This record gives sequence, C-alpha cells and structure tokens, in this order.
Amino acid sequence: MRQNKIQNERTNEKTNQRKLVNPTKKEWYWHVAQFGVGCLLLFFAVNVPVFAAGNVDTSQITGGFDAIYQVIAAIVSAIGSIFLLWGLFEWAQSLNTQDGGAQSIAFKRIGSGLVATLAPQIITVIRTGLPNS
Repeated sequence: MRQNKIQNERTNEKTNQRKLVNPTKKEWYWHVAQFGVGCLLLFFAVNVPVFAAGNVDTSQITGGFDAIYQVIAAIVSAIGSIFLLWGLFEWAQSLNTQDGGAQSIAFKRIGSGLVATLAPQIITVIRTGLPNS
C-alpha cells in the first residue's frame, strides 16, 4: 500500500510537470486570456485622471513625514555606530592573528558602519543637490 502511494505521488508530480512544460490547447487559450485581461486592466489603471488642487498647504503632511524620517534616521545612525564600534574592536583583535580574512571582514564591517552612520547626512546632501520641481 505504501508503495502504491509513492507511485501515485510520482505520477501526480509528472502530470503537474507536464502541465507546466507542455500545456494543452485549452490551457494555452486560458493563459492568453488571463494575460490579455491583465494588460487591459493595466491599460485602464494608467489612464485614471487625478483631480487634485494646485495650491494646497501640505505642511502638516510633510511635517509628519519629516518626524518619521528623523526617527528612522536616528535608528539607522545608531545601528551604524554599533557596527562601526564592532568593526573597530574586531579589527584590533585581528591584528594579533595572522589571519588576513579576519582583517578584511573587520574592514568591511567598519566601512558598512561608516556608511550607515553617515546615511542620514548623505541623504540630506542628495536632497539639497536635486532641483525642486
């Protein structure tokens, strides 16, 4: 009985594989119809008009997002500082060994810690460098 169960599972796997690789004509038409409906929905979704007022005070919305941005920037900077210290301590320990791999891992950790620590400042430089539209 167990052997029959295993054989049934194998035949089911083969039929599932056959359907994926070599679909029948009916299945092919179904897939083409699904693709056509998806394309049609995307076509109409792109052409949806948006009626928005031109001169609206958005300071409340941008102020809220700026507050969230400041919290996330502080968290990323703190995690970057932790990585930086971890990398420095690991680098100091790797100086006592002859293993070059440990030193390279420590340098990678130091570099990632620097990037994460300076990420909020880098983002503000990129923001101010881009023209406002």
